[in-house]
Formats: sequence, structure tokens, C-alpha cells
Amino acid sequence: MLKTYLIAGVSALTIAGAAQAEVPASASTDMNLRAGPGEEFDVISPIAAADGLTVTRCIASGLWCEVVHEGTTGWAFAEYMAVVVDDQYSSFAQALTRGVIPSLPRAEVIAELDASADSTGASAVTGAAVGALIAGPAGAAAGAVVGAETDIAGETMDYVRANPVEPVNLEGDLVAGAGIPEGVDVYEVPNDDYYYAYVNGTPVLIDPETRQIVRVVE
Repeated sequence: MLKTYLIAGVSALTIAGAAQAEVPASASTDMNLRAGPGEEFDVISPIAAADGLTVTRCIASGLWCEVVHEGTTGWAFAEYMAVVVDDQYSSFAQALTRGVIPSLPRAEVIAELDASADSTGASAVTGAAVGALIAGPAGAAAGAVVGAETDIAGETMDYVRANPVEPVNLEGDLVAGAGIPEGVDVYEVPNDDYYYAYVNGTPVLIDPETRQIVRVVE
């Protein structure tokens, strides 16, 4: 049975409202610049950890924001963005929720779920918004990306592919360095220190101590 953590699978989207403010931020892990506010939208270009961003507006939940990266405008997952508050890095999404950064316009998003989508896919989810992928450690904006160069045994990759587990849907880009929330089940890999899970239909390897993704298994 598919566990559902946040509504996704947008088949129709309308965004209203013009940008009226700008807030500087940076990427706290490698991430993607997307054509719309959700993982189901096309990737425009990659964003590297520590790259500078200009945030212009966010959707009502604050989880996705419109940003400018190297002159290109798109959407990025706010949990993966960092902003300096009182000389310390903070998740942009959390800072926005706490009201400790300048107010930003909120993009009006009208979404229609695709009822015909495959019930096992990441786009076919229903239910209340109760979870999302989370950012890495608070200092990650300095450039420390977990798992980018991690050497993974071939046997481990084969085991994860051959032994699917109950999938879970989480809002956010599925990238190395992202964190798996507490309460989401992760599973042991025999003869290895890593655990794994199937997130948004894709297997990922996880550091059990930090619950961070070290590899997205394609």
C-alpha cells in the first residue's frame, strides 16, 4: 500500500501575481531549477551547493519558491535553500514560516490532480500534507554535499534494485544530501552500513545516522 505524505501530480497549474520583492539565498545541497513548483515539472538546469539565488516569490505553503539562478528564472524547493539569520544558516522554508525574513509575494497555485495517473507512481497521491524531504545540516550551504563522491558497492546497488519496499511519497527534489524525515521507514542492506527506501518510486541509499540520502539509485 502506498504511503502518501503530500499532494502531488499536478496536471493543470495557474500561477498568478508578479514579483514585488527579492531575498538573497543560497543552495544548501545540489538541487534542480524546475519549470514549476513541484518535482513533476521539467528540470531547467542544475543548481550546485552554495550557488547564490535570488528568491522572488513562493507558493502558499512556502515549500517551493520562484528564484533566479545565474540569470535564469525557475522554481526551487525551499527546504534546500539557506538564508543567513542572526549570523547562522537557516532553512529558507523555516525562516519564511517564522517570519524572520522580508515578506515575499505568494504565488496563487491552482492544481488539478490527474485521476488517471498510475496509482504506484509519484504523481498519483492523495491525502493531507504531513511530510517532505528535508535539508541537510545547517552548515551545508558552505559547500558540503553528502554522498556526491561516495563509493557504493555494486552488490548494494543490485540488492536495492532487486528488493523493492513499500514506497513513500515526499515533496521535494530527490537528490543526494536531502534528508528523510523521522517516521519514514528505512530498511537495512545486508553486509553494508547503508539503509534504503523507495521515495517517489525511486530507490535511495541512506546514511542511518544522519538519515541523509547518499545515492539516488537510477
